[in-house]
Amino acid sequence: MGHFIIEGGRPLKGAITIQGSKNATLPILAATLLTNQECVIANAPRIADVERLLELMTSIGVKVKRLADGTLKIKASRLSLEKIDQAAVGRFRASVLCIGALLARQELTTLAEPGGCQIGARSLDTHLNALKDLGVQIKPQELVMGKGAQATRMRAYAFDRRKVRAGRVTLGELSVTATENVLLLAASLPGLTELHMAALEPHVQELGEVLKIMGAEISGLGTHTLYIKGRAKLSGFKHRISPDMLEAGTFLVAAAVTRGELTLQNIIPGHNQSTFHLARQMGVNLIYDEQRPIYEEQPLTVRGQARYLAGRIQAMPYPGFPTDLQAPFGVLATQATGASFIHDPLYEGRLKYLEELGKMGANTFIADPHRAIVFGPTELVGQDIQTFDIRAGATLLIAGLAAKGRTILRNSYQLDRGYERIDTRLNAVGANITRLA
Repeated sequence: MGHFIIEGGRPLKGAITIQGSKNATLPILAATLLTNQECVIANAPRIADVERLLELMTSIGVKVKRLADGTLKIKASRLSLEKIDQAAVGRFRASVLCIGALLARQELTTLAEPGGCQIGARSLDTHLNALKDLGVQIKPQELVMGKGAQATRMRAYAFDRRKVRAGRVTLGELSVTATENVLLLAASLPGLTELHMAALEPHVQELGEVLKIMGAEISGLGTHTLYIKGRAKLSGFKHRISPDMLEAGTFLVAAAVTRGELTLQNIIPGHNQSTFHLARQMGVNLIYDEQRPIYEEQPLTVRGQARYLAGRIQAMPYPGFPTDLQAPFGVLATQATGASFIHDPLYEGRLKYLEELGKMGANTFIADPHRAIVFGPTELVGQDIQTFDIRAGATLLIAGLAAKGRTILRNSYQLDRGYERIDTRLNAVGANITRLA
């Protein structure tokens, strides 16, 4: 799965452009399945999860063309679901977004259970119950892939949409992807769908805006209650993906812990308010034009400091501090004076990275799968470590940049799933990262 060799102790200096949002691109790609007209998507990141979804879509007949500037032109005129790569569906979590979109086009759909990052149990119950509220009939199945001794068995579901209709849905939790799945299906259903307990994340709102361009009527975006008036026939769209708030937070921490000065060329301050608040509480110097509208793109300069303060890193649903940045801020905590408390109630596997940081010299105490304390400051020393998911991979890469000596980071493929050419881009601002197969 490849690895990085990182020579640490070099401050990051210069400017870096934030890529398009991974978490906005994936559901918007799924939205292209709702129409037989051409859709144009600009600023989509070239990352493994996006490429996987494009390959999955191509396997069922979707036409995909990437222009020289990276813009995607997509047309889903005809779908042949019987040709779908079920093994690919089972390997990555983003395939769950295909359920709502495909149910808008297909009478009966069988899909393998989606996979994903090793961050703990990620039940599909919220998705399945929401779809049942809209009349979808769902039956567990087992798929057998291959023959003889090489055969593998996969969990799957058969989705029957013959009784589907607009209605009222209440999610069992503030699930981002379940909210997106309901939006995708409801946009294609004539009548009014009410969605309660909807997630608020910027990428959920961005999907809603795209569906409005396609012809659906949606109100309540940015609140926990959405009203969707769908249409049986939706049109194509043109859309530019917004900057990735999670990549912005990742590079913010990288600049801070290397005591560098890094300008992030296009961020949306309104998407990052909880991240900026915690960073400033911990002593990071952030500079941007606070007189401009907070939802306009603008540059942010991060200036590293000699001393940081311990903080309370509390992951919460948006607009709270994002769970995907809890781990990077855990590295910042190793450089901060005092005891930083970490609480991430969302997934029980989010603290695995602390064990790897411990190998590098971090002083940590893991109370349980959701709570930990990081004591600082401590000097990090390069070690041979590995990652298990996208965000932990970025976290340990940051730790390697801040550490003394050489760090070998195994399973670097995980970073490629969520960050476009992260090694090349960081090397351009002073890092020393070598990629090996």
